[in-house]
Amino acid sequence: MKLNWFNSVTNLLIVFIVSVVLFIRFNQTTIATVEPIKKPKFVESKIFFDRIFMHEIEHYSTFSVNEDKNVAINSYHRGLYNKFTLICDVETGDKMWADVSDNGNWMERKYDVIFHIRSLKDLNGAGWNHGKFGIGNTVLIE
Repeated sequence: MKLNWFNSVTNLLIVFIVSVVLFIRFNQTTIATVEPIKKPKFVESKIFFDRIFMHEIEHYSTFSVNEDKNVAINSYHRGLYNKFTLICDVETGDKMWADVSDNGNWMERKYDVIFHIRSLKDLNGAGWNHGKFGIGNTVLIE
């Protein structure tokens, strides 16, 4: 069988392309010069509220009354929020607040929430519903 010059050039070209791709992929200097993706800035920083409800250990709701007497309800649950922390550091007479900070990356947005409350007595129990797996109310032990 006679070798065709076109087949040999094609084979050489394929080997060259594969070699270049492998060299670029595994070259340490190329990987080291890639800039890391920056985290997005904080979306929300402080959210003030009047009451806080604990549905479950990783599901909270806050109620706040606006200047126009409307009630604003915010819900924080495990799906979008990553970590919850309760801190009893608010003085009597001051409004409670939540610090929401972005802890995600470019593919998945996750937020850490720190609830600043007066005391554990301000934490109210609330209902939860898991469909066919049951419903109920969280009762806080004092």
